[in-house]
Amino acid sequence: MHTSLSKLTLASLAATALASAAGASTIFDTGTPDGGFFGFIGYDVFDGQSVAVAFTPDHACTLDDIGVWMMSNDFDNPGRTFTLSLQTDSLNGANPAAPSGTVLETWDMATAAVGWNPVLDVANSVLHPLLSAGTTYWVVAESTEQGGADPVWVWGSTFDGVYSGNIDFFSSPDWQTGETFGSAPGVVINATDVPAPASLALLGIAGFVGRRRRR
Repeated sequence: MHTSLSKLTLASLAATALASAAGASTIFDTGTPDGGFFGFIGYDVFDGQSVAVAFTPDHACTLDDIGVWMMSNDFDNPGRTFTLSLQTDSLNGANPAAPSGTVLETWDMATAAVGWNPVLDVANSVLHPLLSAGTTYWVVAESTEQGGADPVWVWGSTFDGVYSGNIDFFSSPDWQTGETFGSAPGVVINATDVPAPASLALLGIAGFVGRRRRR
């Protein structure tokens, strides 16, 4: 009786550990745009400028979705288009440098925004790429829309400590990046935690115990 109880307890602990380790969560959020005294402010995403924001997960996870806060310079209709991509960092480390151009997943987007009323446009992941702990990634927005009727990536409410950047094609073909102070592109990233090796080992032990018990 003592042995059976131990087996059940071990299986229960393994299931609990796995459920805890594999939960979905928000891993990065620059906050809902609040506008402030001057109204909403953002970065034009058009054929003359691309914009990016960096994040570094503190634990291993797989991407679920990316939401970007967008408004539009088109005041009559929704649907101004942009391409969103998840890219690695050019130095492939914890300290943000610049988007590398290596794309892990990409989405063709059409913003639901009309005019300067921000909406959260969400890109759902199909590939669910693995995001490693302590590694920097970039969310990059590009567009072929012309200036004056283009999507605008609105600033979130997080003021400091976020790395972002842009390419102003009229000035330079290279990314200009750095820590933002009051101008972080608004983004929300959701992911599913990857079970830690200890949790997987515990689950394996529980499965082994269960198989032996059925014999």
